[in-house]
Amino acid sequence: MENVLTKIRRDMKPFEYDIEMAILQGALKSFRKTQVMVPFPKAFVVDGNKEYGDLQRVVYKLPSAEDLFEKKDIQLDGEVLDVLRFLYENRCLKWVPSEEPIEGAAFKPQHTFVVEHCDGNARRKEFVEKSKGFESKTGFHGSGLGNWFSISKTGLRNFSGTQKQANGALFGEGIYLSKTLRLASDFSAAGDAWDMSGLGSSIRIVGVVDWLESPETVSASHSTATEGGKVPEAYVVVPNATHVSLTKILVYTSGTAPCRAPVKKRGTAFTSTSMVFFYLFFLCLIVMAQEENRSSFRWVWRSFKNKARYVAAYIL
Repeated sequence: MENVLTKIRRDMKPFEYDIEMAILQGALKSFRKTQVMVPFPKAFVVDGNKEYGDLQRVVYKLPSAEDLFEKKDIQLDGEVLDVLRFLYENRCLKWVPSEEPIEGAAFKPQHTFVVEHCDGNARRKEFVEKSKGFESKTGFHGSGLGNWFSISKTGLRNFSGTQKQANGALFGEGIYLSKTLRLASDFSAAGDAWDMSGLGSSIRIVGVVDWLESPETVSASHSTATEGGKVPEAYVVVPNATHVSLTKILVYTSGTAPCRAPVKKRGTAFTSTSMVFFYLFFLCLIVMAQEENRSSFRWVWRSFKNKARYVAAYIL
């Protein structure tokens, strides 16, 4: 039987491993991890409880893509292999060359990944079946890095009116899409890459989504007034999750890979430790101010204030 390392090296590219790790780490770092860390590895479920802390601890031990794919004598313990097996079995992103979008070169992503659904494309087949009789169009969905693990694995869902709703529903309940990449990018919050990433220090993702222009869909072309008024031209609200299909994710990165040694900053003349002692000394003098009626203290106090003004002027 092939081990998981052999399977990963055969069936995945380094960039695919890297982005899968990035969105996994993003979900684990999210304050909404109990909602966005879906699916969850069974190896880290103990007595029905999901051990997020243990999973995060092991994720920190995972090797970089360079080591995983090129290091021949790499040593991996059982917990690390459990996470790698989980990633392999739930992989759904295939790297493809990036194309320049209609918005121009400024919106060209560093990486593009085609979404191959983990359920054997059953969701995509359902979308194609639903599309009969409706026009299929392409839109974009922007969301924070922490949400893309569950989105890529389980698809876009209509969480309006539930505890899993992350944003408002100004134009009614449904999945919010944009007709332009520019607008969707405004809703795509960047997040820190995982510690051993080779992609960059910051990652931002926008999804490319096929959607059906059915009677249920709310858009400027056919909609009634909503709580927020008429739906703007660039927005689309799709209440039925089977009427949307995530096809690609566009990945924008910035900064050097966090696994590289950071550039050391030049030291300042006035360190934080010096500031602590300075303020403690100042506090002692304030307490002593109760004895200011003594002539000797008045002289010390005046001298200190003059020197303090000089130091403050030098720092600022």
